[in-house]
Amino acid sequence: MTSKAATAPSAYTVHELQLPGGITVREYVSASQQVFAVGWDGPRMPDVQQLLGAYYPRYVESAKAAAKGHRPVLRQDADLMIRTTGRQRAFRGVAVLPQQLPPGVDPRELC
Repeated sequence: MTSKAATAPSAYTVHELQLPGGITVREYVSASQQVFAVGWDGPRMPDVQQLLGAYYPRYVESAKAAAKGHRPVLRQDADLMIRTTGRQRAFRGVAVLPQQLPPGVDPRELC
């Protein structure tokens, strides 16, 4: 895993990691050093369980429901927002903790 230079929008920093196989993972970190979102894109899905930790079961629940209709995963709870899309060789997603967002940051601008 390699780390690329972090970018610094005003309210947060983005740490970008290049994983084997061409997957890019971004961690969105607030000024208080709290990770409030992760995003990814690449030719296949990353290890989502590792990225989401304790939130993973909720992702699985939403992914199962979306799979029935072959739709993207969309979940919007008070404490967790997950949005994924993908098809062969083009996967993209973001998971956001809305209550941890820095002031003025719109979750739709992430990933």
